[in-house]
Amino acid sequence: MASVQSAHFLFCFVPYVSLFFCLPQSVEFCPYEDVLGVGHSGGFSSVVIPGAGESNFDSFESNPFQTNKQRREATVHALLDKLQPDMITLDSNMFGMMNKKSKTLFDGERRAVREQKLVEQTEKTMQINKARGKGKSTKKFNRKRVNIIDQARQERTDNATKVQQQIVKRKQDEQREVEGKPKSALNRFG
Repeated sequence: MASVQSAHFLFCFVPYVSLFFCLPQSVEFCPYEDVLGVGHSGGFSSVVIPGAGESNFDSFESNPFQTNKQRREATVHALLDKLQPDMITLDSNMFGMMNKKSKTLFDGERRAVREQKLVEQTEKTMQINKARGKGKSTKKFNRKRVNIIDQARQERTDNATKVQQQIVKRKQDEQREVEGKPKSALNRFG
């Protein structure tokens, strides 16, 4: 055999390992190990061949030694884990149909969550943006809410317009009394 030093720089003309089997039938490496299984007419032999196995196996795989059947089952389990449990059914007529009640409930929940997040955000901004002078946090908050119309604000504006109309009506009545003009006949009903 050639020297170890020449094995790295020169071509090898002599095999690294020479084994004698009577009519080998099949050869199989054990994954991630340095073992070679040889089936031959005389039986089975396992041979250790240093450096033949892969030293670093893929650690991102959950089971590097899994068979095809195990891999298929793992894929099916992963897909089933992605589905919501109420979507799994044995009734084939359910495919392509939608449960309207659950959709409205889902939309309502989503709207409630969105409103809750909005409230939390405004509370956070009011707490964070503490300032003095013209740029106080409440003034900033109220400036942002100028274009937002909610039920309470609508009621306030309606009440304010009613009060203004009553004030204008009283002033007109007072002017008529001062001028001496009689009230209209429809004022009885007002």
